[in-house]
Amino acid sequence: MKKRSLASIFIISSINATHCYAAENTIDTNLTQVSVTPAQYSPIFQTKTYSTALIASERVQVIALTTGYLEKKFVRNGQTVTEGDVIVKLEDIDYTINHQEAMANLALASAQLKEAKSAYERGIKVRKHGDIAESTFDKMEAAYESAKAQQSLAKAYEKRALVELERTQIRSTTNGKITSLYVDEGQALNRGEPISYIVNDAHIDAVIELPSNDPFIQNIHNLTAKLIVNNQAYSTDGELYAIDGAIDPKKGSLKISYRFDNNGELLDGQYAKVVLSNTTPKGNIAIPQASVLTDREGKFVYLVVDNKVVIKRVNSLGTNELHELIEGVNQGDSVITSPTIKLYPGLDVSIKG
Repeated sequence: MKKRSLASIFIISSINATHCYAAENTIDTNLTQVSVTPAQYSPIFQTKTYSTALIASERVQVIALTTGYLEKKFVRNGQTVTEGDVIVKLEDIDYTINHQEAMANLALASAQLKEAKSAYERGIKVRKHGDIAESTFDKMEAAYESAKAQQSLAKAYEKRALVELERTQIRSTTNGKITSLYVDEGQALNRGEPISYIVNDAHIDAVIELPSNDPFIQNIHNLTAKLIVNNQAYSTDGELYAIDGAIDPKKGSLKISYRFDNNGELLDGQYAKVVLSNTTPKGNIAIPQASVLTDREGKFVYLVVDNKVVIKRVNSLGTNELHELIEGVNQGDSVITSPTIKLYPGLDVSIKG
């Protein structure tokens, strides 16, 4: 009787232990099961092409700084000039005479000042002995001060006349090539009238407009810019040079400028294409597009952390085939790929597989 009881107890204990082991090693079928993909950097990039016209980095307008008839041209369109080179010369005979007159007036004023100063200094000596009336001394002093003022005025007139004379030789203010030189010898030019342009194309700018909804706007500083000219790739990449302060409300776009070193192949006004790419040394994190969701606050993905759903805000860098390139998650994060509906932060889940 005791042996049978002991046997019954052993069987019941074994059954209970088996049930306990099964409970510990069975997935709770009541939990939502999800599929995940690990966030990994991959050599997947997005490229976009934008058409534009190339612009020389420096374009200076040359204008007439004084009035006169054009006497001679020293350059032609397309000619390279350096800072200080004479571009055109105006007739200067009137300006030469004015300067000579101003120099003569300055010489006269200087002589009068010398005489007035000598008289004033003699008056000071005589005054010490009381041999000069105070009113007479005051006139000497006033004459001396007046002579100093007259000399200063004569110096100013001489300097102005010299500047006007020098302005008859219109010079280059920078290095570059002459363009739009359409004035002729004998032509009357007024002060401020345009004469030509000087284009410095040592560097070339390419200005493109990104639509306001372009994901590249969120990643401008990490983009690579390549240039295509005459269906050929240019030898060097461009550098980000300028970004407009705001999106143009009329066009709904943002202007950005890339600067390229010119090895002599690029021309001002030339048609070209700029190819932007979010290329980085380690690549981009690319996940299935269906995993990236959108709400009023922007784009996000669901992660599994400690068997619970966590929401993570991300920025989209663009798409490549069926993948979306994102930033905002860390390498190794478990991104939920399906299902992506009826999930919410804090939900207990189990990972399939």
